[in-house]
Amino acid sequence: MVIGNGLVAHGFEMYQNNDQVVVFASGVSNSNNTDRAAFDRETDLLNDTLSGLQTQLVIYISTCSIYDPSMQASLYVHHKLAMEKLVADKADNYYIFRVPNLAGHTSNPHTTLNFLFNHIVQGIPFHIWKNASRNIIDIEDAVRICNHFISSDKNTGRIINIANQFNYPVVEIVEKIERATGRKGIYTVIDKGNTPVIDITEISPVINKLGINFAGNYLDNIIQKYLVPHDL
Repeated sequence: MVIGNGLVAHGFEMYQNNDQVVVFASGVSNSNNTDRAAFDRETDLLNDTLSGLQTQLVIYISTCSIYDPSMQASLYVHHKLAMEKLVADKADNYYIFRVPNLAGHTSNPHTTLNFLFNHIVQGIPFHIWKNASRNIIDIEDAVRICNHFISSDKNTGRIINIANQFNYPVVEIVEKIERATGRKGIYTVIDKGNTPVIDITEISPVINKLGINFAGNYLDNIIQKYLVPHDL
């Protein structure tokens, strides 16, 4: 069973008719959201889902924003930590997967890549934090790594970081989108920002086993795959 209808839910659609796995991928998708009602709706839905459990494996999709110093005081991060605790307290059999910025086919304007792409190609002025970096992973790679644990690993009841081994400076991401689209963004660089430190030691053997290569042109390939085909 998959609960949700966004990018993550579609990524895990192979579990839609699986009665033994419950993927909870419904919730607030904008990390800058401050609408408490939106967070309350996710809390209520997660409580209802957990209350109806029998022996199913619960998959909760959380966030690596927890490791971003600029986000740690946010309502979004506090909410995600509370949801993780709810899962740990109420589910006997679960995985909590913390994911970073996901790249995929989505109309959500708040994802890092969509935000930058839309502002660049539409000529909308925006700010860049000079010292900020973002961790970006293809949704397909994230799901493949998660699937390894769901199908092959029986040591449940854990929180696992599912992330790229590299962080990308936002300035670099902007430059790559500009080159790929042939458009020049209108932006102001501000001397702010930081880099999240995400420990992926636990998934490193899985990355190697699956043959996922984050080096080289990984980000360029993502931009070509998910952004450039759009109408400019």
